Amino acid sequence: MSLAACRTHCGAHGYRFAGLQVCILIQDKSLLCENISNPIDIYLLEMGKSRAEIQKAYRDRKKEKDGNAYLQKERERVKRYYVDTSALSKKKLEQRRTKIRQCMAKKRAKDKVPQNDKDEVPECSTRSNTQQQQQPPMLVKLNFPLKSRSKIQTRKRTSRAVAKANYKINKMTQKIQELKRRNWTITKRLQRRMARENKDNKNNLEKTITSPMRKANQDLREANLSPTKYPDLQKKLTYHNCLISEIKES
Repeated sequence: MSLAACRTHCGAHGYRFAGLQVCILIQDKSLLCENISNPIDIYLLEMGKSRAEIQKAYRDRKKEKDGNAYLQKERERVKRYYVDTSALSKKKLEQRRTKIRQCMAKKRAKDKVPQNDKDEVPECSTRSNTQQQQQPPMLVKLNFPLKSRSKIQTRKRTSRAVAKANYKINKMTQKIQELKRRNWTITKRLQRRMARENKDNKNNLEKTITSPMRKANQDLREANLSPTKYPDLQKKLTYHNCLISEIKES
């Protein structure tokens, strides 16, 4: 059977029996046609691609062929269906953000998969005498520099010193505030006491001048007048003071 006949007979993706002749298509790369004597000796190779794999291969070919023009065309196509966030409701906006977070988490998990796991060659099971050699898994040893013990202890000491200094600052600030309050209280108390003493002194001074004549003489001296030069005025003031004191006592 020719290559074209095998491709037509077996299809683009897959295989089927044609009597005792089997045609298997391997990833659109090579066509295997063998005349076998027993169907049990069929080599079970990789099946055909899925639609997602076919579309991915198509996009990769378009990117390699067109380059930035294809990417720009895809961006414009996506923008036609994109709705701005300002036009969405709060519920729709939250749903979009949740979906974006899930997609990003899925992509990050996919990027963490080693490249060797992606490029694994599909295994072939056979009943023939030849045994397939299995490659041992590749072990990658990553040597991360460990933090020295001295650096860790230095950081601990620094953090403790900073915490201790902050504690002292807070304590001193509280003491300063307390002293300010005490100073303000004592100042107000002293002012009230001084005002009370001044009032008492004034009252005592008024009480000491109980005689009408003494008060008259005091009034004349405050007016820069001598009691001896103005005896008539002194008499009138004395008489006036006597009347006032009698009125107050009555």
